[in-house]
Amino acid sequence: MDVLRRFYQPVRLNQLASRRAVRNRMVAVTFDDGYADNLHAALPILQRNDIPATFFLTSGMLSIDRDSGGMSSNVCCCAGKACRGLCN
Repeated sequence: MDVLRRFYQPVRLNQLASRRAVRNRMVAVTFDDGYADNLHAALPILQRNDIPATFFLTSGMLSIDRDSGGMSSNVCCCAGKACRGLCN
């Protein structure tokens, strides 16, 4: 994260996507699959370093039976207040 702050300008993904004021060295941080460690490990580091990020949740994984050997126990299932940290 220190390298991102030192050599790049972290911005929100929608800022890059909309091409508003795109400058050299802009970078957007993204996380795929919405695993729980995104919330519990990555988010505090991002917040400490004031780095915005976009989290993509895999909605299809939310309905998998945990006893079936699926990965749902590692998926970050959240709604409402629990997701606010991911969406801000």
